[in-house]
Amino acid sequence: AVLSSAILSVHFEGMSLNAQMNDARTLVDYVIGHPIGRFLLELKVHDRLTFRHSVGVGMLFLRVCEIAGYASETMRDIIFLSGLGHDIGKLYIPKHLLSAQKLNNGNRQLMERHVLHTVEILKDLVPLGVLEIVSGHHERMDGGGYPFGLTAEQLSLLTRMLAIVDAYEALTGRRVYRKRISRERKEDESWEYLTDSGHFDQNLVDVFREALWVITNPHMYSYT
Repeated sequence: AVLSSAILSVHFEGMSLNAQMNDARTLVDYVIGHPIGRFLLELKVHDRLTFRHSVGVGMLFLRVCEIAGYASETMRDIIFLSGLGHDIGKLYIPKHLLSAQKLNNGNRQLMERHVLHTVEILKDLVPLGVLEIVSGHHERMDGGGYPFGLTAEQLSLLTRMLAIVDAYEALTGRRVYRKRISRERKEDESWEYLTDSGHFDQNLVDVFREALWVITNPHMYSYT
């Protein structure tokens, strides 16, 4: 009940996930019945904002992929678990670092290890497809990401899309050091970063933008 209420309380674009997604409760039931649910509860206790971010990314990643046609029946669970569990390794990162606005080199290296921690936690709980996606969500098209410095041709489509969804939610969602920034400014900064940084697949940024429009304008577009 605690995990169910916590997940359904997460908001995206000012709308409850329960309101914007007809099957939100089905997804919640799935998480509660999956071994990853225990780690999500631990993450909620460790750092509530990271928990909210993880749930937001999980729901948004799945919805975007559904709208874009990437979420076949066989891939749906893999996509959802990838988004939901992508930052689970932050359980092993000290809480004060998770809310820090700036990190020195040593702390940044420690933070970047959360990807490896995530893979370690999930390796016996999820399909290999999930591990492939989450292990690359901080890799970048120009090879400047971490933990492996992979380049564009080494990243799957879903890995590239998760990187976009993760960055967008992080930039527009709740952060201790961004609370005073207006929603409009967050949106402007997020799109500038996604389009101008050279880190992301621009074709998929366009796909994401179109899917986001569908999600945030349900009265203008009918989708299932």
